[in-house]
Amino acid sequence: MRTMIDDERVPVSYLPRFREFAIETSTTLVVEVFYWCPWCGAKLPESLRDELGDRLEALGLNIFDENIPEKFRSDQWWRDDP
Repeated sequence: MRTMIDDERVPVSYLPRFREFAIETSTTLVVEVFYWCPWCGAKLPESLRDELGDRLEALGLNIFDENIPEKFRSDQWWRDDP
């Protein structure tokens, strides 16, 4: 999967904040959560989008708020506090 994400010819990218993989279209980023690598069949980690939303909601925020703490703008929130 890492090889494909690094290959500019393949329209797949990794979104570390949510621990998700995305398919890119010509006009927008469409998020398609992969549960298995489409190339090798390995199980991929689960998305953390809902967990991030829950944590931010507990703080009275959402993922679109401009004033969310810096650690929630990257993968730091789940790497530092598993």
